[in-house]
Amino acid sequence: MKDELNSQLLTLANHQILQDTFTSDIGLFSGKMGSLMFFLIYAAYTKNSLYEKYAEKLLEEIYKDIVTDLTFHFSNGLCGIGWGIEYLIQHHYMEGDTDTALLDIDYLVMQYDPIYIEDHSLERGLEGLVYYVMSRLCAQRDDCTYIPFDLQYLERLHLACLSVPIKNRTEVLSLYIDNKRVFPYKSCLLKILDILERKQDIKSINWRTGLRMLIE
Repeated sequence: MKDELNSQLLTLANHQILQDTFTSDIGLFSGKMGSLMFFLIYAAYTKNSLYEKYAEKLLEEIYKDIVTDLTFHFSNGLCGIGWGIEYLIQHHYMEGDTDTALLDIDYLVMQYDPIYIEDHSLERGLEGLVYYVMSRLCAQRDDCTYIPFDLQYLERLHLACLSVPIKNRTEVLSLYIDNKRVFPYKSCLLKILDILERKQDIKSINWRTGLRMLIE
């Protein structure tokens, strides 16, 4: 059974490397950030440093292509990239200080006033923004007094969450409203994979399939 799994993962990895060659998308859902997550987790699984080096190359390309006009969207913008990096560092797939690594992304995200975000979805709206902000607020850090966002911004985000009807509030919105600093990393990742699997061709081969195999 494990041999079959390893064979499938190897096929997926080789196919994903080929796909990465032809994409300029650096986002989480269909770009290089998603691929980066797969290869770092796969590198830890296989203990193969070649995959880790390939992931480092992807990370360099992502940072090189982050621009000030990149949308905040979780699916293909700043929040998804930042959340992915936070996830990888907090789960020890990468080394680093996220307060340094994500300083620019934090600043760019704050340029979007959450009060005016009408979309409440994970992919392109308020839920995705809250997932990113919550991941940053819950990050383990040496300086427990450090807050990565302006207090005024956090208050406006709180008001934006309160404006969502109670019946439409997701888990992470409720956690933020109640000021509970716990972050459901795995449920967020599984939700991402569920969304992507509903949208993709059933025959498609990509990092999302491999990541599901590795985390379940």
